[in-house]
Amino acid sequence: MSAQVSQEAAEIGIHIPKILLPKASIDLSNWSVIACDQYNSQPQYWDEVENLVSENPSCLRLVAPEIQGRKIDKEQRNQKIWSSMNNYLAEVLEDKLEGFVLVERQLADGKTRKGLLIALDLEHYDYRGGKTIIRTTEGTIVDRLPERIEIRQDAPIELPHIMVLIDDPERTVINPLFQKGLDKLYDFDLMQGAGHLKGYAVEGENLLEVVAAFKGLISEESFAAKYGVEGEKPFLFAMGDGNHSFAAGKVVWEAVKAAASSWEEIKDHPARYGLAEIVNLHDVSMEFEGIHRLLMGVDVEDFLQFMDKSLEDIPHTFEPMDTDQVAEMVKSLRGEEPQRLPIVSAKRTGLLTLTEPKHSGTAASLHDFLDAYLDEHEQIVMDYVHDPMVVIEQGQMDGNMGIFIPALKKDEFFGTIIHDGPYPRKTFSIGEADDKRFYLESRRIRE
Repeated sequence: MSAQVSQEAAEIGIHIPKILLPKASIDLSNWSVIACDQYNSQPQYWDEVENLVSENPSCLRLVAPEIQGRKIDKEQRNQKIWSSMNNYLAEVLEDKLEGFVLVERQLADGKTRKGLLIALDLEHYDYRGGKTIIRTTEGTIVDRLPERIEIRQDAPIELPHIMVLIDDPERTVINPLFQKGLDKLYDFDLMQGAGHLKGYAVEGENLLEVVAAFKGLISEESFAAKYGVEGEKPFLFAMGDGNHSFAAGKVVWEAVKAAASSWEEIKDHPARYGLAEIVNLHDVSMEFEGIHRLLMGVDVEDFLQFMDKSLEDIPHTFEPMDTDQVAEMVKSLRGEEPQRLPIVSAKRTGLLTLTEPKHSGTAASLHDFLDAYLDEHEQIVMDYVHDPMVVIEQGQMDGNMGIFIPALKKDEFFGTIIHDGPYPRKTFSIGEADDKRFYLESRRIRE
């Protein structure tokens, strides 16, 4: 890799990573598992993963599924993760390339998603919402960071489930690589019917072309014309999935800097970077999905009374519906005006409509009163659920309630962040649960 490529990439927050992959003898269908924050309300999914993996080498041993973290000793779990990482470094993983990985993911619905695995410079990222070249897109739930930080700070490697978006309507960055005849790195079926995955090595002169294409997206002229701004700091990468894992990487990197005696000592430290798959917002497979709220241990009538009082200065209606009507509405729910929030419970089910909301985003309007209620009722457990049918089923159980968040309009996504800042926490998801990135590639993050 030439010094020119590294320098050009560094100017826009990109690092050329050294990628580790399992040896050819490893069954990748067992090795690759879904993102750790999926299926939190469906323990049977993770039980099946455990059965499928059995004693085979697997990323399941290298990550902490959130559902498991609730019922095991975390310190002991972390020690097992680090031990497995070291064992796999010695026996399973091997250096595969210094470059990017072109990813072709066939989703369960038959659509194909194109992506590019790269490393991003955490110096160019601020999870608190700063105007950096890599930007957070949702409010960060700070309480979710410590567990991820604890794992990463002593981990010898990282494995990404992170997906980061670019706004490339002309498809100049990723799509041309599929015409290059690149060497194939992997080609296999994902477990539990989640689709198929192929990966190709992007090396040499192709790296320089990719970096140049990235730069073209934020040239002063094109950036100003696309978003109607002048003098705005360039914004190239928007966090899609995995914001909290990336934020944990940032915290660990800041700790490395704080412990160093000089910048020269750590400026090339591997913890400075984080692997992420870049996906074009305009990829044909890309669909935003709302992330819904499931409240457990809630007095539904009391909550609805609190909601009415909180909204007394905001024109709103609550229209009774049955669950079939709600299920049908959720299929096409988008963030248009007026703002609509379907609610299901064993006692009352219906549609909350805000005709003159204070906030431009429906999720922000909801959390104005939802957060206040949760602060007063600490016994309530709130889960973030992607599958609307799970919310409908579990939301109707005694003491539970489900609230549905509409999907975002992707053609307004980047512009909204530029003008208004990040969306509220857990506002959106990229596709259904099975569409999430699976762990596969890795990179050393300790010297």
